[in-house]
Amino acid sequence: MHTSRLPCGLIPALACALAACSSPAVPAAADAESGEATVAAAGPKKYDILWVIDHTVSMGDHQHGLTKAIPQFVQTLQAKGGVDVRTAVVTVQQMADPASAYGINVKQIGAFRHEAALSLPPVAAERFIAPCYVDGPVDATTPSAQCRDGFDFAYVAGVNYQAPATSLLKTGSAVPPYGDVVKHYAQSLPGKDVASTNAWRCAQPNLAAGVNNDNGSTNSHCWLNCGTDAECQQLFQDPKLICYTPGGPTGDIELSSCMLPPDTKDCPPADELPAVLGNGQLSLLRCNAAVGISSTQPSTVEGGLRSAWLALDPAGPNCPDAAHCQNQQLLRDDATLVLVFISDEDDCSVALDQPLPDAWTDTPFSPHDSWSNCQFVGDAAGGDPAVAEAVCLSHKHKLADPAGYRCPSDCTPTDAGCVAEAAKHVADSKQFDKRFGAVADFLEKFKTLKAKPEQLVVAAITGDSPDQAFPGGQQAALTAQVHTDRVMFLASALGQNASSRVPHVCQSATTQAGYGSRYLQLAAAVGANGWAANLCDDLPTTLTNFATFLANRP
Repeated sequence: MHTSRLPCGLIPALACALAACSSPAVPAAADAESGEATVAAAGPKKYDILWVIDHTVSMGDHQHGLTKAIPQFVQTLQAKGGVDVRTAVVTVQQMADPASAYGINVKQIGAFRHEAALSLPPVAAERFIAPCYVDGPVDATTPSAQCRDGFDFAYVAGVNYQAPATSLLKTGSAVPPYGDVVKHYAQSLPGKDVASTNAWRCAQPNLAAGVNNDNGSTNSHCWLNCGTDAECQQLFQDPKLICYTPGGPTGDIELSSCMLPPDTKDCPPADELPAVLGNGQLSLLRCNAAVGISSTQPSTVEGGLRSAWLALDPAGPNCPDAAHCQNQQLLRDDATLVLVFISDEDDCSVALDQPLPDAWTDTPFSPHDSWSNCQFVGDAAGGDPAVAEAVCLSHKHKLADPAGYRCPSDCTPTDAGCVAEAAKHVADSKQFDKRFGAVADFLEKFKTLKAKPEQLVVAAITGDSPDQAFPGGQQAALTAQVHTDRVMFLASALGQNASSRVPHVCQSATTQAGYGSRYLQLAAAVGANGWAANLCDDLPTTLTNFATFLANRP
């Protein structure tokens, strides 16, 4: 067991290679009567905002958060005054759905979305994340009691890699053996147990040993097999909840669950909902942002950076000619371009010189060959040190005799021999695929859209370590614990070998997310014009803070 140390050479190469953009201060003038400083008369701040929203099945709970958060974002922005906004929405999908696809079809990558989802699939049902592996409850002493009785849960350790404990397992001492309780968690949401119906169910990986991942994140969750809308509304204290049965009245009532429908019933149909909203239409943003959930195979090929560029490329597929250029509908020369990425997984954008086919199995690019490991593939511009170390640890873990194999967390900064050996092992084990685009390359493309560096703002709302702070939307300096959390999440993901086990870098009572490394790198690369937040935090609060950031920029 090794103690938590900050490895040498931890500063990402990208942070050194990319120049940060800074926003120059706008001179202030004194008001003649009040003496208070006022911004020089320059008219309202103009923002052209492109939302890039993940719509894969794991985003079900986050779609709920967006439903609540978007109106609050708009209200906050408008309440500040002096802001002129245009806005549009795309998804992170970068490969077109085939003609026979089901779910939310995406035929043109980067095309602005303007069709509000009216419902969400069962994966978006209300749930409590907790370790469980049987339905119940039978009595208060069985494991299923974790799905009732005050919603009181205990996490179980499952760390297989000899590395420091992650924040999800942190107890102030060494990580105990598998099976020992290491963290106690009390559910804080309002409500009470529906003990009379015995209706709590556990969505589990079938085996007790599969409840927790190697980094401490939880695979299972509890949900209520409801009978009436009133039951859901009473338990979750929300009058908008319904008891949803997949398949309608003739569906399987054993699968009925409490569901919060999107707040979109009053949204205009697609042919009446503008793809680009102006300052006086921002109340419709919740409709455009309700992109729904897609379960098609191509939707899992997530590349928010590529999708955003194809949406705005003045010579791309969404700009066939001057009269039909999506770019010109959104962008104004004197406005600041704001890119907002919301995703619970990392970006895996394919390089722009690599064409993506229309069919899942077509060549020259077959994503299914490598997509499950795309977040571990480096690019030519460097990348995230946590990815490099996770791959090193994964390789070490598979060795018959790993004792003499060094990775960065095995070394102290003063042990030059260990550091050199670990650096060699990282270099030898690094995975590289030129088909995936470098963050730096996409940044250079986005910069070409504006005349001045300060006219580009990037916001990354994605998963990260629970210990990572974002003061004022800026990413705090990297600490040993944050690095450990990222490494152990990635190593856990590399080591998992069952589809029911999906590690997460952060989780709350109701939500989980993976580490969005590349989105965070892009936000960091634009310096003070970057803004970031953890998707596992309260999303309405996050977007309110982001609206305040935009309104208060010079």
